[in-house]
Amino acid sequence: MNRLNVNNSVHWMILSLLTIIIYYPFSFFTPSSIIISILVSIIYARKIKELRLNNYVYLLSQIIIGCFIGLSINLDDIISSNIPFYFLIFISTLLIILSLIVGLLAVKSKFLPGTTGLWGMLPGAAPVMIILSEQKDAVPGLVAFIQYTRVIFVSLLASTVIILHDHAKLQENLDQNSHYGIEVILFFIAIIFFIFLTLNFLKKNLNIFLLSILYAFILNTIAPPIKVPNLILAFGFIILGWNIGFNLTTKILIAARKSFMRVFFLITVLILLCYFLSFLLIYFFNIDPLTAYLATSPGGIDSIAIISSGTSAVLPIVISFQLIRFLILLFFGEKIVNFSYKIYIKFIDPKIENKN
Repeated sequence: MNRLNVNNSVHWMILSLLTIIIYYPFSFFTPSSIIISILVSIIYARKIKELRLNNYVYLLSQIIIGCFIGLSINLDDIISSNIPFYFLIFISTLLIILSLIVGLLAVKSKFLPGTTGLWGMLPGAAPVMIILSEQKDAVPGLVAFIQYTRVIFVSLLASTVIILHDHAKLQENLDQNSHYGIEVILFFIAIIFFIFLTLNFLKKNLNIFLLSILYAFILNTIAPPIKVPNLILAFGFIILGWNIGFNLTTKILIAARKSFMRVFFLITVLILLCYFLSFLLIYFFNIDPLTAYLATSPGGIDSIAIISSGTSAVLPIVISFQLIRFLILLFFGEKIVNFSYKIYIKFIDPKIENKN
């Protein structure tokens, strides 16, 4: 083994140790694992230019997170929530429209390039929005910065509310979600096998993240339900966080620092608008405030599913609203962003079109 490989091994050990040491005190806030790993990798890896994640390890993290989201999707939740489907669509669509308005404010102020502000403000699962934003006119690093800044705020608010009311129940759920049985191993083997089979059969560069969501949902429907253990889930989030941190260049960090206060203001506006929608649920369906608060939270289905599971909130209602919004953005997010940006260019800022 040459000196460079030895140095890399040492750096990986130090980075892993730092992440674990810093993460452990905050492990109660499960979604914070990705945030902490981003911060650690940014701070530590700035001067370690040769430190890069293996592509297969990064793909494995996408499969893990995709499986978690796919296992969170349960159509029975929508049926058992006893809320009319049209109302689910209405609230979800309204929330997306409000997010697009806030995102267009970011585009209008021109402190973020292209469609970055739109992707950053969309309240889907943050990893999905980042992966889907890897297109022309968007900077995935800045999208990640906005998405996870919002996730931090929403997670802290939601976790604080839950800790004050449901501390014992949440801790019990986290303890229960640590089971490593043969069914978990077989589940991941099956997912990887089906993804490999699909990629080889279709001979196309398909999105592995989306495939893992699809196959996890299918297996969860036809087989006995399982949960992704906390340790495996934390590994997936940490690897994704490292990858984001490694790709946050000095240029992106400078742009993020300059735009932080404006991003903070827009995120605050978005959160207030989203939580205003929760009053509609309380008023029309007499839903308890915690459930309504989590159902309309712009944190994304991944973080909210983790936070709300095992609390006194009515999980079918929370997941129903989060799921409908997530599916809309999953299948139509790119078209929604492109259409909104084209409308913005045509009617609000035609100078952009002239430049192109």
